[in-house]
Amino acid sequence: MTRKDSPRQRAQRELKKYFIRVNETGIEVRKPTLETTLFKWEELRTILAQAHEPMPGLPSMMWILSGDRSVSVIPQGARGEEVFVKWIEQLPDFRHDELAAARSCGEEKTFTVWARPTQEAEGAS
Repeated sequence: MTRKDSPRQRAQRELKKYFIRVNETGIEVRKPTLETTLFKWEELRTILAQAHEPMPGLPSMMWILSGDRSVSVIPQGARGEEVFVKWIEQLPDFRHDELAAARSCGEEKTFTVWARPTQEAEGAS
């Protein structure tokens, strides 16, 4: 007899097909299609946390990374997410308050947790 997975179990299995790796070079994202995107640190422009209305078995937040040449969306719960969060929390100007707000938000809303300072802002300091 074959046991049928619940929708929650299937969703959790699909989340694990996303992979995010962080190192000195940058952030590498691999999707279930095996498409891989590398965001080099110097090319990374923003990291957003997009909150969603909670639904059983689905992530309540997505990460959106944008760089000079690409954008990638990673669901909360992806493999490697814990290490990714530890790394990005160390970035200069990381917005811990925005991440906390995203994690506690119960509606669809996007939070900028990190943005590379613009050259104008860097010149003004």
